[in-house]
Amino acid sequence: MLIELIVVSSLLTVVLGATFAIMTTTARRAPAEHERAQSIREAQASLHRMTRELRQAYEVNSTSYVHMDVNVHNGASNRRVAYDCGVASVTAGLRACVRYEAAVGAALPASGEVVIDRLRNGLVTEAGRVFFPDDPLRPKFVRAKVDVPAKGAEAKGYGHSVVLDDGIYLRNQNLG
Repeated sequence: MLIELIVVSSLLTVVLGATFAIMTTTARRAPAEHERAQSIREAQASLHRMTRELRQAYEVNSTSYVHMDVNVHNGASNRRVAYDCGVASVTAGLRACVRYEAAVGAALPASGEVVIDRLRNGLVTEAGRVFFPDDPLRPKFVRAKVDVPAKGAEAKGYGHSVVLDDGIYLRNQNLG
């Protein structure tokens, strides 16, 4: 009876120690997992917003590796919208996609709204591009790709990236 009690106590100590170790590891990894999920959610929502708006384009004013300037149908009026994904982010070494809006034919404002922050791409190079038009002069289809760090704004976290992309078929170009 005493031997059984000692064996059960030893087994219980081992099981509780293992359970505690798993709980400690999980609690330590939770902030990184939360930040990774948040980073993915923000990038998905922002990319969806950007591509949804660009699909309404009836005229492409200019396009480059990191910039798209289009005229879009915006409810009852038409607007000029530009996305510049080569703007320096508040996070050192990263880029941001900034949205600018003005009346058609008007100059774009000096400041805009940050739509996607902490981009690893967004450089004016082939490897750092965000926009991939099928034709640089009169695109009908544009692929948009964003590469964001999985660690988000955390100093510690995952070292890999999350790459999201979407296609934009500019279906309204004959409505201008």
